[in-house]
Amino acid sequence: MEEDWQTIVFRADASLTLASGHIMRCLTLAQALKKKHPHARVIFVCNKLPIALKEKLTQFKIELVCLPFDIDSKKYHQLDDANASSNQLMTLLSPKKNVSAPLIDLLVVDHYLLDFQWQEQLNKYCKKLLVIDDLADRKHQADFLLDQTLGRQAEDYRTLVPPNCQLLVGKQFMLLRDEFTQLINHAKSKRSTTKIIKNILVNLGGLDRNNITAKIIQALIDYQHKNVQSNLLVSIVMTSYSPHLAKIQSIIENIHWIKLVIDCDDMANKILEADIAIGACGTTAWERCCLGLPTLAIVLADNQKLICENLANKDAVINLGYYENLSTSTISDGLDSLINRPKKYLAMIDNCFKSCDGLGVKNVLYRLTSPEVTLTRATKEDINLTFEWQSIKSIRRYSRHPEPVIYNDHYQWFLSSLTMSTRQIFIICSHDKKLGILRLDKINGDSDNHCYEISILVAPQAQGQKIALKAIHAIPKEYDKCEIYAYVHGKNKASHKLFQQANFNKIANNGYLRQAYTGLFTNE
Repeated sequence: MEEDWQTIVFRADASLTLASGHIMRCLTLAQALKKKHPHARVIFVCNKLPIALKEKLTQFKIELVCLPFDIDSKKYHQLDDANASSNQLMTLLSPKKNVSAPLIDLLVVDHYLLDFQWQEQLNKYCKKLLVIDDLADRKHQADFLLDQTLGRQAEDYRTLVPPNCQLLVGKQFMLLRDEFTQLINHAKSKRSTTKIIKNILVNLGGLDRNNITAKIIQALIDYQHKNVQSNLLVSIVMTSYSPHLAKIQSIIENIHWIKLVIDCDDMANKILEADIAIGACGTTAWERCCLGLPTLAIVLADNQKLICENLANKDAVINLGYYENLSTSTISDGLDSLINRPKKYLAMIDNCFKSCDGLGVKNVLYRLTSPEVTLTRATKEDINLTFEWQSIKSIRRYSRHPEPVIYNDHYQWFLSSLTMSTRQIFIICSHDKKLGILRLDKINGDSDNHCYEISILVAPQAQGQKIALKAIHAIPKEYDKCEIYAYVHGKNKASHKLFQQANFNKIANNGYLRQAYTGLFTNE
C-alpha cells in the first residue's frame, strides 16, 4: 500500500533576478501532490514575495514560511539560508524540538543559489529530497533531480549528483498544470482549422524587468501600420508586480486593438485563443508547446538559451535571440514568416505538439511516489524462485548465456555463490514481495579490485515499473567508491535506456560504466 504523505515542503523564491518561474513550477507540482495526498500539509519556504504570489499560494491552501533575506544582495549566503530554513521549519513542525525522525516526507528545492551545501544541512529533516534545476552547473545532494529541459540528457548530471540520485530529465517530465493538459485535444482540433492569423499573445514572464514588452509593442504598432489588412488583435499578459506595468498602461492607453491582462488566472485559454505568441523561453514555453502555439521566442536569461535553441532546432519556435539584441525588424520579420507562410505555420504547430505531450506531471508523480525498492542478501531459500525466473526464455534471450538453465547446475552455482567473497547476490524487494535479482561480481575475481560487473533480472510481473532502475539506485553505499560495469546486448533497447537513466556512461556499443564516486566536496 502506498504511503500517505503528511508534510511536503518547497523551497523557492521570486525576485527581480530570479523572476517568478520557480514559484510557478513548484506550485504546479504542489497542486498535483496535494491531489494525490489530500491530507498532506504543503508548505512553501520563501523570502519576500509579491502580494499576488502570496495570494496565489493562499488560494491553493498552501502555508507560507517567510525568510528574512534579500536574495539579490551580495551579502546573501546559502548557509545562512539553510540555518534559517531549518530553524523555521523545526519551530513549525516540531515545537518540542523532537527531531529524532524526519519530519518532512518530501522536500523540493528549486533555486539557482542553493546547491549541495544547503541540501546537506536540510537532508536530515526529510525522507526524500527533490531538486528542480535546468542549469546543470553545480553539485546536488538529492534523491531525485528534475530537469524538464527539452534535449537534456542524464549524462549532463552524472558528475553532479550521488549514484543513488534518480534523474528525471527531458521532455517527458515537463511540469504543466491540469488547465493546460485538459485543453490539448481541443487545441489540436482548433489549430488544424486555423485560416486567419491575427491574434497575438505577448507574455514576457512575471516581471520583465528590462521592459522588453515596450519594444514588442512598438514593433507590433509598426507592423500594423505597414500591413493594415492584417487587423492584429493583441493581448499582453503582465503581473501586478511588474516594475514597468504603469509605463505599458500609458503606451497602449489609446490603442484599441491592444488589450492588457493583469494577473491572468486563465492562461491556458489565453494561449488557446492566440494564433501566435511572442514570449520568453522559461516555463511558459512548455505551456505554449502543449497547446500548439507557434512562438517568436526571446531569451531573457542564460538558463533559457538551451531551451530556445532546442525548440528552434525542432522548428517549434522562431528564435529571436537574446533580448539585448532584439529589434523591431526581427519581430516584424518573424511575424511575416508565419502570417504569410501558412505551410510553415501549420508545420510549426505540429512541432509544438511533438515537443510537449502534457504527461510530465503524471510521470514525475509516478517516479516520486511509486513503491520503494530495497535489496536484501539472497539466501538458500531463494534458489527455486531465482531458477524459475532464469528459466523464462524471454528473460534469457539477451543474456550472455541464453541457453536453457539446468536445475542441478543452478542449485550448485547458487549455493557456491552465497559463499563467495567476490560475488554478491541481492534479491530485489518491494512491499515484502520478491521481484527480481541483482548481482555484483568483482571483475577478474581480485579481492583488492574495486570494479564490479552488474547483472539484473526482474520478474515478469514486475517489468515496466522501473523496478530495475530503482534497484540500481538502491545498491548499498559501500559500493559508491567502486566502478560498476554493465554488459548490455546490442538489441536490448530497454537495458540500454536503463543504464543511461541510472548514471552510467556508455563506454562501448555494449558496455556501460558507473564511475567511482568521490563525493560532492571534491573538485573532480
